[in-house]
Amino acid sequence: MLRLAGVALGPTARRVLGPCKSGCVLSSHSKGVYCRFGDDILLVQEAGEEVVPFGILLASLAPLTGARAGSPLHCSGELLCFHHLGIVVDCANAPTPQPVDFSLDIEHLPLRLERLVRSATALGSGSAMLLANHLPVLNGGGEAPPELADVWARALWNPLRNMAEYCKNQGDQASARRMLHDLLGLGPGLTPLGDDIICGAMVAARELERNFPFLRPVRENMSLAIQELCSSRTTPQSAAFLKSAAKGESFILLLRVMRQLFGRRHARPASPDRVSSLRSLLGVGHSSGQGFLLGIMLVAWQTVNNPGHRHFLPTR
Repeated sequence: MLRLAGVALGPTARRVLGPCKSGCVLSSHSKGVYCRFGDDILLVQEAGEEVVPFGILLASLAPLTGARAGSPLHCSGELLCFHHLGIVVDCANAPTPQPVDFSLDIEHLPLRLERLVRSATALGSGSAMLLANHLPVLNGGGEAPPELADVWARALWNPLRNMAEYCKNQGDQASARRMLHDLLGLGPGLTPLGDDIICGAMVAARELERNFPFLRPVRENMSLAIQELCSSRTTPQSAAFLKSAAKGESFILLLRVMRQLFGRRHARPASPDRVSSLRSLLGVGHSSGQGFLLGIMLVAWQTVNNPGHRHFLPTR
């Protein structure tokens, strides 16, 4: 029987791997295998990818290339057994990534955000980056520009405009449900683009609320609505990401990017580490990284450009 050592283990994965249980392969692709154990999802990932809260990072996924949807699995202690392949993933000594802690550079946040939009739209292409290029109109409640011909960008326009309006008006739980009802499951991908945007927005709101307290009820009402709606409106794989974001579990790559882009100690807008982090995020999945980034930018843009919230920013 082949044994594979875990390189890193997310906090949710460590919890799920405790009790003995049986499950099955939910789906697999070249960089990951999704495993289901009842209501819990684990993602066995390839080294080089950032470990997610419910992820197990391995040095190589090559031995798992034969994993097929529906194949049986067994979990016992910290061992994850792929019976059909005779593989055991031993995660007893795998470290749990520590959350990234940082302080926002509040004074320069509006300028940094404007530069980020320019940099991101220059580096990336696709529906999310087309929308990012129109953030001022989107957050201002305007109609989709006529030249926005991309089918998914146009489909996402009104739901994202509703999200911006929800953040601006500090919406209650009922408005959060209405807003998320139209956005969840919308867009291409195993984790639909609309869901990726929600994840990025949740991470951004949680980090920004330290300095902008009005975002706390906005995030909390979104979290409750996500827990209520996501299982019925999107894929199980995407629901796992959404539930993790709603519970405040750390998405290390997103926090690292926010530190590089908005952190107090990283003031140079075009520094190599900042560009590298941005490229890393934009390269995640088919469009997931772009969706994460758009969610971050949408919440940040709405926050710093809302005149009613200017008193939270320091004055010169």
